[in-house]
Amino acid sequence: MQDQGSEEKCFIMSRRFRFKERELEAEAFGINVIPMIDLVTILNAFLLVSASFFAFGQIQVEIPFLSSKLPPKSTPKNQPTVNVNVTLFKNKILLELQGKKGPHQDKSYTFPFQGDDLNGALNDFHNQLVKIKLNHPRLVMFTLFPDEDTDYQTIIKVLDAARDIRKHDPPLTTKKPNGTELPASVLFGSVVMGGVIL
Repeated sequence: MQDQGSEEKCFIMSRRFRFKERELEAEAFGINVIPMIDLVTILNAFLLVSASFFAFGQIQVEIPFLSSKLPPKSTPKNQPTVNVNVTLFKNKILLELQGKKGPHQDKSYTFPFQGDDLNGALNDFHNQLVKIKLNHPRLVMFTLFPDEDTDYQTIIKVLDAARDIRKHDPPLTTKKPNGTELPASVLFGSVVMGGVIL
């Protein structure tokens, strides 16, 4: 009988010991966040190093908004008398001058190009814009209508050709609203993107 009692006692003791062991394991169990912190630190270093290689450009674009107001009946003296519209197609640049004082001022110029070879067309386009600027020094803005097939690089090249004043260009001036003339720093500094769906 004693053997049976000692066996029961041993069984109960071993059971208690296992229960205590489990209790200690439950208390000692926790999430070890050290490896996660190490991983985030290493990833952070890679992100910071690679972020310096990204260059983000910004192009300021004026988007026309519709208004319920009636347009003014007369053109103020400081406003240009023509509008310049540039339409980009897959194989040509179309430059249109639309006069505000009658149809006799309306003109259009076409500059064809083949594929990615834009240099000749862009030079001719730029030279024509210089002639327009010499005749209309108050002009500072044009409207750009890119075709849906026009790629981004072509748009940027056309914008650069319309903005930059080159070394061989004649001296250009800009007329301020008060009538004073200043040397122009850009050919056409403002661009309105036409045909943009928001």
